[in-house]
Amino acid sequence: MGHGPFLAALHEEYAAVLARGGTPLDLSVATAPPTPPPPATTDDAPSTRGPGYLLWRGGNTVAQDQPGYHAVLIRLALGAVTATQLRALSKLVTDFADGSLRTSIEQNLVLRWVPTHRLPALHSALDAIGLAKPGARTVADDDLPRGGDPQPGGDGVAAGWGAAISARLESDVAPQGRGSKTAAATVIKVSGCPNSCGQHHIADIGWHGAARKFGDRTAPVYQLHLGGGFDEKGARFGRQIVKIPARRVAEAVARLVQLYADEKADGETATAFYKRVTGARDTGFSLRADAGLSGHADREAGAPGRGAQARAG
Repeated sequence: MGHGPFLAALHEEYAAVLARGGTPLDLSVATAPPTPPPPATTDDAPSTRGPGYLLWRGGNTVAQDQPGYHAVLIRLALGAVTATQLRALSKLVTDFADGSLRTSIEQNLVLRWVPTHRLPALHSALDAIGLAKPGARTVADDDLPRGGDPQPGGDGVAAGWGAAISARLESDVAPQGRGSKTAAATVIKVSGCPNSCGQHHIADIGWHGAARKFGDRTAPVYQLHLGGGFDEKGARFGRQIVKIPARRVAEAVARLVQLYADEKADGETATAFYKRVTGARDTGFSLRADAGLSGHADREAGAPGRGAQARAG
C-alpha cells in the first residue's frame, strides 16, 4: 500500500469513526526527548547491588553509545505482563529512563537512557514488581505467540510448551547452568498456528505446532526447524528436520542446546553451528542419533514401528 495511501486510508476511517460519534484521539506524533547530558557518575557501586543484580545486568542491559547510559531489557515470560505491573512500570520509566517504554520483537520491554550508576536501584524496583527476571536474549528467553486456541498446536498450547522449554533450560543449561557460556545466545522461537507469528522459521531452533492422526487418534506434535536466522543479507529459513511429540519438545531443546555446546567449533556461534550441521549433506551428521531424537515422534504419538527418518543431509 505504501506510506501515503496508508495514511489516507487511516484518516478516512478515523473521519468515519468520528461521524459515528466516536471519541476524538490525539494522533500527533510525539517528538523524541532531547539527549540528556553525561551523568556525573558512570559506575554502579558494589555497595548498591542487590541479590541477583550481576546476573541480571549481564543479560538484561546493553551499554549505549553515549557514555554513562544503558538500555535495559525487561524480560516478560511468554510476553505476559499484568495491568498492575504496567501501572508501576509507568512511574519507573520516568524516574529512571527517558519517559518512554519500547517493545521488542522478542516480546520484551526496553528502557533507554538509564544512567549506569542507577542500574542497581532500577533492578531493585523491577524486582519488587516481579519484572527483574534475568536471561533476556538468552536460550531461555524463547519467542512465542500469545493466544488461546485450545486445538493441538494452537497458540495457547504453544505458550504452555514454551513455558516448559524455559523452565527446563533455566534449570539445565541457561543462564547459569551447564553450557551457559556457549549456548546462552541460542535463539528459540515457537509458533502454534498457521500464521507463524512466533517466527519459528528464522530461529536457530524453531518449532511449528501441528497435529498427526493415527487411526482415530489425533496427537499434538511440533515440527523442528534448524538453522534459520537473519542478518544484513536478509532472512534465512531453517530446515525442517523431524516432528516431535509435544511432550518431548522441552527435552529435545535441551539436547540440541547441549549438542551445540559439545560439538561446536572454536568460536562458532549457535547460529553458525545449526546452519552448518543442517547443510552438511555429505558429512553423515544425524540429528536424530546425535540429539537422541530417534523414533520418538511416531512411537509416542501412537504409531509403533514408523520411526521418523530425519538427517541433516
